[in-house]
Amino acid sequence: MLSTEEYINLRREAFRNDNVTPSAIPGNVGYAPDLLLWDTTRYTDLHKLLMGESAQTLNTSINISGGNSKTQFALGGTFNKESTIFIGDSKYRRGTVNFSVNHRALKDKLNLAISANYSLESNNLFNGSALYYSNLPPNLPNLYDSDIKLNWSENGAAFFNPVAFTKKEYRSYRKNLISRLQISYSILDNLSLKTALGYNDIRADERSLDPLATQDPQSDNYEGFALYSTNSFSSWIIEPQIDYLLKLKAGVFNITAGSTLQSTLNETQSIRASGYTNDQLLKSLSAATTLSNASNRYEPYKYMAAFARINYNFENKYLLNLSGRRDGSSRFGLDNRWGNFFAFGAAWVFTNEKFISSSRNNALSFGKLRMSYGTSGNDQIGNYQYLDTWQTWRPYQGSISLFPSSLYNPNYGWEVNKKYEIAIETVWLRERIFFNLAYFSNRSGNQLIQYILPSQTGHFSINRNFPALIENSGWESQLSFIVVDGKSWKWESGCNITVPKNRLVEFDNLENSAYRSQYVIGKSLNIIYGYKSLGVNPQTGVYEFQDTNQDGTLNTTDFVDAGNLDPQYYGGWNNTIRFKGFSLNTFFQYKKQLGTTILNSIYYTPQSFPGLMFNQPSVVMQRWNQPGDITAIQKVSATTTSEAYRAANNYLKQSDAVMGDASFIRLKTIELSYNLPKEFIRHIAAQSCNIFFQGQNLLTITNYNGWDPETQGNPLAIPH
Repeated sequence: MLSTEEYINLRREAFRNDNVTPSAIPGNVGYAPDLLLWDTTRYTDLHKLLMGESAQTLNTSINISGGNSKTQFALGGTFNKESTIFIGDSKYRRGTVNFSVNHRALKDKLNLAISANYSLESNNLFNGSALYYSNLPPNLPNLYDSDIKLNWSENGAAFFNPVAFTKKEYRSYRKNLISRLQISYSILDNLSLKTALGYNDIRADERSLDPLATQDPQSDNYEGFALYSTNSFSSWIIEPQIDYLLKLKAGVFNITAGSTLQSTLNETQSIRASGYTNDQLLKSLSAATTLSNASNRYEPYKYMAAFARINYNFENKYLLNLSGRRDGSSRFGLDNRWGNFFAFGAAWVFTNEKFISSSRNNALSFGKLRMSYGTSGNDQIGNYQYLDTWQTWRPYQGSISLFPSSLYNPNYGWEVNKKYEIAIETVWLRERIFFNLAYFSNRSGNQLIQYILPSQTGHFSINRNFPALIENSGWESQLSFIVVDGKSWKWESGCNITVPKNRLVEFDNLENSAYRSQYVIGKSLNIIYGYKSLGVNPQTGVYEFQDTNQDGTLNTTDFVDAGNLDPQYYGGWNNTIRFKGFSLNTFFQYKKQLGTTILNSIYYTPQSFPGLMFNQPSVVMQRWNQPGDITAIQKVSATTTSEAYRAANNYLKQSDAVMGDASFIRLKTIELSYNLPKEFIRHIAAQSCNIFFQGQNLLTITNYNGWDPETQGNPLAIPH
């Protein structure tokens, strides 16, 4: 970020370029020129102030297990505690108790398994990010007044105090119960019944308090307010299943049939309390002058399915799988609630063929060729989306008004994905080398989305099936091998790579839809489709863009294809080295891609363009200053009516100028551990004891021009 001196010089230059005074800048009314020269001895490093803490994590656990040949049990508990880099007492705590029991009876024909997990969570992490305040001017005045209260003005000029967010309070308490019961019984040697039952219950209470201390006393809405909410989510599921094993000379058949019954209920209620004049009463609803229902939801959901599957195995050489299912969901209209799906797969273990096994040497240990094709459904959308829904609006003349929040559409139904895959799996040199290669292709022709509507309809969008065919395909490869396999030490290594491809195959009437300026048939959905940047004009210092159709006007008809944001390839490389009791594990992640650069961050919001009242990354020092300068950053501007401001606001963010290479190689994790000798841990009655050191994201190799190649252009996001 810029230093105070650099920031002041930048502001002066912005005024000179636009020939304005500080008081003429929108949002700077009342500022005198000398206020730009606040005492730099009071300069506050906002990054250190707001994000100067060290995030800490504590994980503890204890487990007890026992039993006999018929019954086994386990009981355990964990406690987790986390903090953040932000100032203040923001912490997350979670305690969990779990147990499980497995029992066999009736000559092992009856099997019973019970498990339960109960957790309590306490969360008072700040509901937001202090990074949103880190780009304020570096020459802020004193943040506290003489009474050690937050300061909101200096010499009559108001400013935003970034420390205010630490005075807010957020509390969340959650209880979570997860339980499961599974019963299986073998009627015959080749016929068995199995039923799984599950129950889940979540209860959450939240409160968010904004006291008077977080607000400017001179503001029009100077009052304390609070938000209280309760949320409950309960669900149960029953999954009966029958399995039949049929052995014939021609092979082995495994036949399975079953069903699923599921029901969930989500209830949410939020109350906004406002009008508090005393922070001591902020936790009392009766002290508020106004209570309003911020949210109230009652959302049941029911799901039902029936399925059947046949597996066929002939001499462990030829494998065949056929399956079909019928699913029903309450999230669709009455005529579209049911969907039919199927899949089939086949595999050939060619190393079990006589003509191969008898002639091959010890190089190839195992080889299998497999192929599959099928369809799957998706109903992961909100409840009641096919109905007209309404929301309350602010009172008008004492009456609560309603407005439509969703349009009626009974015609949309299950999203169907068609998936195809072919792969080869091999093992070499007596299981020292494993190599797999696969090609996949997934197509979806009716994805569930919020479809954009023309503004004259009175609505922004409608939930419907997307009228387009989208394909995701690619290659995946995995290679793992044992480098060294000695008595004292062992080295194992593995790597993988994926080469994906995304494209829009079909879109009926695309040119007349609201998506005509976003998508191109045959190209990726993440296409960089926008203006072609010509860089900064050396004479004027302003961004210029290509008039593709040469009609003298820049609009969406001038958009060009400048690539896409899909990764060209990505993968990882892991290594494990063991020497006696020591173990070293490393994992590298890599990705080849285009992404939004720091130029996108500089012009992230129109309110924070260079020249306005926000601090900037130091790269803006490379901006255009005088005729003849060759640079990628235009001159700064202090007004929203300047040519430079319009070029950045209207065209730059929709151009290829904000794109660049975002490829990287990252040391994602590294762990060094030591297992204490058994002779030592016997004295403390332990079965094992491990000491380890772990680090994450310790090294990143990249040419990316920005903060982080994973989070890319968002300057207000914490790097991974």
